[in-house]
Amino acid sequence: MASSRSIPIVFIVDDDAAVRSALCLLVRSCGWIPVACSSGGDFFAALASAWPACIVVDPQLPDIDGSMLQREISRLNMNLPVIVITDYEDHPKTSSAIIDGAKAVIAKPFRGDELISAIATLVSPPRLRSCSPAAPILHAYT
Repeated sequence: MASSRSIPIVFIVDDDAAVRSALCLLVRSCGWIPVACSSGGDFFAALASAWPACIVVDPQLPDIDGSMLQREISRLNMNLPVIVITDYEDHPKTSSAIIDGAKAVIAKPFRGDELISAIATLVSPPRLRSCSPAAPILHAYT
């Protein structure tokens, strides 16, 4: 059995509790360890106890927007891959996310397998083949 140290940790940074909960369930269903953060401040505080393999972030957070969060990650040379989930498919914030280094931008609502595929390209999936994302759950919250 793989140790918890070898299982990738995926930070979910979203101010909507229902979305955070659904995304954590989805990430956990694929064998990764989710860490839920409701703000940029929570994200940076959580780094003290866990190091993510990937970050899934909503660009509209209460204390710092996703673009600022990405720039701070870069400024600190953290080398963390970021996936942005946004309400805007074609919007200046989407372009900004890509310019700021996001590895993927996914528009809400999205299917669970879209996010899982994006995460899987960035981390070593422990049991992706047996993962069957709970896509209907995401549609209920996004």
